[in-house]
Amino acid sequence: MYGHIDAGPELLYEDMQEDSDVEMTTETNNVETDSSDEMYNDPVSNIETERLVIAIDFGTTFSSVAYAQLPIGMAPEDVDLARHVHCIGKFKGYEVPAKGLLEPPQAVPSVLWYDDGQTESWRNILSNSNVHNTQCSDDDDGQDHTSSDDDDSEDQGSHSHFDDRNAIRRPIVERSKVPPAAFGSQRWGFDVQRHLSHLNLPREDAQPLTKFKLNLVLGEETDEVRAELRPILTSLKRKGLIDQDADIYRHFLSHLLRHTKEQLQQSNQLHQHTILQFVLCVPAKWPGNACQVMQTALEEAVSDIGLSRNASNDVCNLFLISEPEAAAECILAEASSEIYSGETVVVLDAGGGTIDAVTYRCVNSKPVRLEAEVVPPDSKWCGASFINERYEKKLLQKLERETYLWNDDVNRKSLKSVVQKLTTAFENWEKKLADVAERDGEDFSVTVEGLRQKINKDFFANNLEMR
Repeated sequence: MYGHIDAGPELLYEDMQEDSDVEMTTETNNVETDSSDEMYNDPVSNIETERLVIAIDFGTTFSSVAYAQLPIGMAPEDVDLARHVHCIGKFKGYEVPAKGLLEPPQAVPSVLWYDDGQTESWRNILSNSNVHNTQCSDDDDGQDHTSSDDDDSEDQGSHSHFDDRNAIRRPIVERSKVPPAAFGSQRWGFDVQRHLSHLNLPREDAQPLTKFKLNLVLGEETDEVRAELRPILTSLKRKGLIDQDADIYRHFLSHLLRHTKEQLQQSNQLHQHTILQFVLCVPAKWPGNACQVMQTALEEAVSDIGLSRNASNDVCNLFLISEPEAAAECILAEASSEIYSGETVVVLDAGGGTIDAVTYRCVNSKPVRLEAEVVPPDSKWCGASFINERYEKKLLQKLERETYLWNDDVNRKSLKSVVQKLTTAFENWEKKLADVAERDGEDFSVTVEGLRQKINKDFFANNLEMR
């Protein structure tokens, strides 16, 4: 179901073809293997030592980490999902929702923000613009148009989606000249949302990196996202915060693994002598160079964080697994059901960016092995993040004339910062509490602090109704 990554020769972008996608499947003629060779090559099979498998799901909108500790004497096939597999939680910056009780999140937003020290100046610009714009204006979008990136978004370093003539064309395995993630100058995950919310900074001013996983994929569907990321990446390189575009993946994974290390140490499940193995989930169809970028980023992050005494060797124990296969394995384990050789399996993966449909044929039942797709996989750009975007646009339209919400002499805001705070609450909590199967046209109530009653607009005191 998963295999060791072999980087092979360097892949140049111009050499990539449509059939160069990575197929995370097992060929039928390779099912039989020498068990002694497997034990030698796979450290997890060595029951004479303590092992820890760490699996990373780097998603478009959210990322998560799961782990399984195998004590001395436990064989890999004896791992039980309910008893031995756990997820990392307690992410910094997560704020408990004001209404409703939710389980602590086991996923963190795939968001990264480089604080270059300009936060206060951005805030001052926002405050000054609000002082001079106390009247309602249909063309006031709350943005700060003084960003130095506006004039440079089409410079030499921004024409291509990922390499900016710098990263893909030179060896991807080359380590960045920029030091490992400077944790004092970066924020990630929930902490980005909380910090920008407290500063009342709209995303357009702060420029956090979101959906940057899609920057690894060329295609018409990702053009808009890559266009939004291009000037931000150019600015970060100009300021010396990154050396190449690939650094953002290394830095995000470094934050994620550092938090993982802290949680494992607190639960006394990470020891210096522990043998580590890493599993990285990737889309079922992903360009080979995208896999190489993520492989290098994870190797560097593991080395930077130093999860164990053998950190330099741990990066060699790195495997890829396709997201649909991982999902199928998890579902089968949770349901205590089995899939038999020769059966066909349809996997629907509803993610943040896309909803993917993949059809596999089972070639081995214990352990589950799925061969190449029975029919070509399909993917639609209708993931959960698009619900958030529509929600945000609707709020912008409804509140655009309620200038009293952000024209506050004490605490300067903008329309977009107000709406983005509401969207964050919707994404993290309110959407998860909604049961769309039972609503059947029911109005959705949104708490908006300071909102004045206007019955004709479905506005009530501190509350509005969404239909």
